[in-house]
Amino acid sequence: MHFKKIIVALLVISLMVVFMGTSVSNAAEVESAYLENHSTIREKVLCTATINDNFTENEIIVVIQPNWNEKVYNADDFSDIGCLAVRELAGATDTHTLSRILLLTISDGTKTKVLEAIQNLEQRNDIYSAEPNYIEEVYVDCGYDELPALEPNDNKYENGDQWAIEKIGLPYAWNITTGSSSVMVGVIDTGIDVTHSDLSNRVNTELSRCFTDAYSTGLADSHGHGTHVAGIIGAQGNNEIGVSGTCWNVQLVSLRVANADNSLNVAAVIDAIYYADEEGIPILNYSGGGTQLSEAAIARRVAISNYFGLFVCAAGNNGTNNDITPFYPSNHGLPNLISVGASTEFDTVASFSNYGYETVIIFAPGDNIWSTLPGNRYASWDGTSMAAPYVAGVAALLKSLDSNITTKQIIHHIVHFADTQSAFSGKCVTGGRLDAYWALATHTYSYTETDSTSHSGSCSCGATKVEPHTWRDIGGLTMCVDCGLIIQ
Repeated sequence: MHFKKIIVALLVISLMVVFMGTSVSNAAEVESAYLENHSTIREKVLCTATINDNFTENEIIVVIQPNWNEKVYNADDFSDIGCLAVRELAGATDTHTLSRILLLTISDGTKTKVLEAIQNLEQRNDIYSAEPNYIEEVYVDCGYDELPALEPNDNKYENGDQWAIEKIGLPYAWNITTGSSSVMVGVIDTGIDVTHSDLSNRVNTELSRCFTDAYSTGLADSHGHGTHVAGIIGAQGNNEIGVSGTCWNVQLVSLRVANADNSLNVAAVIDAIYYADEEGIPILNYSGGGTQLSEAAIARRVAISNYFGLFVCAAGNNGTNNDITPFYPSNHGLPNLISVGASTEFDTVASFSNYGYETVIIFAPGDNIWSTLPGNRYASWDGTSMAAPYVAGVAALLKSLDSNITTKQIIHHIVHFADTQSAFSGKCVTGGRLDAYWALATHTYSYTETDSTSHSGSCSCGATKVEPHTWRDIGGLTMCVDCGLIIQ
């Protein structure tokens, strides 16, 4: 296996916190402090970037001092640095009164000019900080083995290559439902190749968008990562070609957040999340992230928190403990977020996968995973990037089974009916691996808090039950994973 780097340009401000050897509670305290400090005038932070750092050559992130939050900015306000465009990343009226964060595009495309422009910006009273648009590397094993011929009925499943399907009980789940074309899943990634034979009838071309490159269509993928993720979620099943997706009938919405060079920035991710919320897309998959708790990452956290649906994300490929070294957005611990680690065919934690008893929710297959690639190709890749879409696909199956199911109920089914295995004990919240069949083959309960010790549940079929709260420490909060009750 050889890991190929996917270059991901994050809008990361160098006022970043990398938690090496700190506890989860400390990470939560630092994040809380970030949020609280946004409502006051803050002491200016100077940029520490050098010419040797990796960052884009024509973009700058600026954070506005809170007392300037009412000003409307445009390119003319930054004409002295050759500004061509200004984009707003987070408004002062957002949750937690976030300071405004702007993305400036400048005309001179060199690192030297970016650093000079930052020095000029730091002299202004309305600027809290100015930083480059840093580049971060996320790793995934990209073995470009092509599927040679079109053989009967999803041949990569029939010949045993798609081992994950049996492992998580999908054939049994498909006896209950194979999905619904009314269910939408947004794929925040490098795009989707809409011409692929296994995907062409599954992509919603009207809602798909690109949030970079002048906001053109999202129906392109020059790297392949997004197409691979999309195939795991919803490649057409039982059509006698290629691979079978988790949810055979689904609308995949391509939310392309990559530039032509396959770099990806948080600004585009934030835009994609708000767009999905506006368009009513109930499930989002984001197979990306990083270790920096930057201003932009905080703005993305707010976007996820405000999003009405389920946000599924990868736990990271560093092979480290997220309880100690946080990985974002996986570590945000939000009630509508499921962070996913990667498991192997032998029900063990994949060697590259991040883990965390308090921060990674569940494991799913992510090692040697066959899926679609642009140009009607197929390949086997490794990564938590491949694990997350299995969870998103099962969430789509649940949504197709019950269109009224809530995000909280979807999480309950996935979390409570994980297949517990000794290898995952102490490695994630559930201590288990995704089980599609048991997630679907259970009542859909709507929970109501009864008192501080119990809650009641009722299913649309008439079944009811009263049971104790199921407490979990998630992101520093003690929360019942059923009814959502939070105690301090």
